[in-house]
Amino acid sequence: MSISEQISRLSRTPALRKVNAWFTALTQREKTLVLITAAALGIYATTVPVSALQEHIDETKRQAVVREHALEEVTHYSKRLSSLDSKLSKLKTSLEQSKMTFEQVTANLDSIVSNAIGSRNYNLNKSGQPEALGDEFEKQDFVLKIDALTLEQLVKLLFELEQGKSPLFLGNVDVSQGRGDTFRATLDIASVGSR
Repeated sequence: MSISEQISRLSRTPALRKVNAWFTALTQREKTLVLITAAALGIYATTVPVSALQEHIDETKRQAVVREHALEEVTHYSKRLSSLDSKLSKLKTSLEQSKMTFEQVTANLDSIVSNAIGSRNYNLNKSGQPEALGDEFEKQDFVLKIDALTLEQLVKLLFELEQGKSPLFLGNVDVSQGRGDTFRATLDIASVGSR
């Protein structure tokens, strides 16, 4: 069925015949007013859904921007968490490698000091109670006193303490002039052990 046939079929309905008869009975001025009103209603009827659709599109775009920003934040925090997790893992590995008992610290220091200054003329004492480092580790402080060493021996000793095979944590270093070209040194050293 063609469009013209459908229109002629619709025009045969009683309601459309009444509207057609009513419209033809109007004056030219009334017809113009009816057509203008119908056009205004038609424009309004299409503008309201288009406006609502435009508002929906704008809201969807705004939500997309907000969600994109949230995704960037989540990605940033995810990378930060990954970085911090890697650092924590390295720190735990470092602490695990550097944990020692008092006997191990004594033996390690004995070899470091004797290699650095060529003698075992030093005094090592524990300093206070162990201090908690998180849930798994504790730090024990020691005081190492050496009465006579040269500047080269002191530098070698400090390097070995910080960079040696089993690194110790070096705190305060107090160096004073000794006899002749020698120095006296008091070093605060810390080791890490399991709780």
